[in-house]
Amino acid sequence: MPGKHSSSSSSKTSSSSGGKHTSSSGSGSKTKTVWYCSDCRIGPLNYHIDEYCPDCQHRRCGACTVTTIEYNPRR
Repeated sequence: MPGKHSSSSSSKTSSSSGGKHTSSSGSGSKTKTVWYCSDCRIGPLNYHIDEYCPDCQHRRCGACTVTTIEYNPRR
């Protein structure tokens, strides 16, 4: 396959991702900020669109988990 899917990364720009690479160039991968409801644990929810949980109507707060995920929009 001609795609550049690297299993090891030589550059460590961010250690907050738990060892996963966060580069969005070259491989077609992109990142998105998501959150998980602290009341009902549903997620991932889009951080920029969903201010309230669609399941329990809880408003996103400091107790909700916010993280960045990597995805491949070409699939």
